[in-house]
Amino acid sequence: MLRLAFVLVAKRGDPLAGDELFYSNQAFELTRGKWYLWPNTLLQSFVGHPTAAHPPLTSTMLAPVAGLTGAAPLALRLAMVLLGVVVVLLIGRLALEIAGPRASTAAAGLAAVAAPLVLSDGSVMSETPSIVVLLGATLVALRFRRDPSVRLAVALGALVGLMMLGRSEFVILAPIVMAVAILGAWRAGRATIALSALTVGAALVLPGAWVFRNAAVFAEPTFTSSQDGFTLIGSYCDDVWDGPGVGLWTLGCLREFDLDNDGTDDLTELLGDTDPYGALDESQVAAAYRERAVEYAKDHRGDLPRVASFRVLRMLGWYHPSDTLQYGTGEGRQPWLGWIAIVEMTLLLPLAAVGAVTLYRRRQRTVLGLLLAQMALAIAMAAIVYGLWRFRSTFDVSVLVLAGVGLATLAERSRLG
Repeated sequence: MLRLAFVLVAKRGDPLAGDELFYSNQAFELTRGKWYLWPNTLLQSFVGHPTAAHPPLTSTMLAPVAGLTGAAPLALRLAMVLLGVVVVLLIGRLALEIAGPRASTAAAGLAAVAAPLVLSDGSVMSETPSIVVLLGATLVALRFRRDPSVRLAVALGALVGLMMLGRSEFVILAPIVMAVAILGAWRAGRATIALSALTVGAALVLPGAWVFRNAAVFAEPTFTSSQDGFTLIGSYCDDVWDGPGVGLWTLGCLREFDLDNDGTDDLTELLGDTDPYGALDESQVAAAYRERAVEYAKDHRGDLPRVASFRVLRMLGWYHPSDTLQYGTGEGRQPWLGWIAIVEMTLLLPLAAVGAVTLYRRRQRTVLGLLLAQMALAIAMAAIVYGLWRFRSTFDVSVLVLAGVGLATLAERSRLG
């Protein structure tokens, strides 16, 4: 109900913004037979050309709704609300698997009112769909550990493959989830080489098809996304390595480039709706920007720990949070709910610590390691890229699960004491 009220009241009438336009327009165009082309929004020089600017999961999941409603913003947001409800249920289920009914109720209850999840569920972005797949893969992995089968092997592989097509950084989590499942089953003496191979093979089918498609349409190697070059170049220039913008991202970094060699920098052309890239495809642009970002990082390696620290603090909302929250308005996020999210998640950290200790003492260390790996991924992404609030989705989900376990632990101690 909270998510529904947020979308119907706080978001009603709000236009889509930023990457929301990409996902919604591409989802609609998929229903018209335009397969993963750059939609009619943002960088006009790429419109109609093959794109891997974002992994394909989100636009593909939204395509049926976009096709039926003409990509109406309210309909797409309501679809996200439904996925958000699934996230809450899956968080409760995961807590049930690892710590029992009390923890399940607590974790689901916390997730139901968690402001960062509500914020994500009200946006037409990749976080909520990707978290659904991640939680689904985690639950299947835990079942595979206990009782591996052909059905679970295929399901786990498919979900892990979808993870990699949801958000680029989930490529790092994918082998961890697989290892938790397969190694656990081997240690229990229940796995076979055939089941393990089937799981890995199933995980490679969908990402393999996407990589093959990218190899066919782009000049430069592209795995799940070509967004890395654009993301990195906006994070590796003087504007965001010092001063008030430290740890953020800015288009201003593009003023140092003139990729089409016409005498006008890329930023000026981009803001003036002029093609800044000439005959280059997006993979070549991404490669050029990525190379320059790496060079900048090498030239300023001594400053990297300091800048990375600011990025992580911004992601957590502990350094000039108003900057990060204001940045989120460009992606359709309300700053007032962002303030609530910062306070809420910060206050849950001690409970999450109690939950982590509980799982450790109960010898649920593999699951604990997986949850901590998800938190570490969010921190690492912020440190490497920039301190944006939405990068912390895996961090928040792990905190909510652990906090649910911690709350159940304290309740049990209070009852016994």
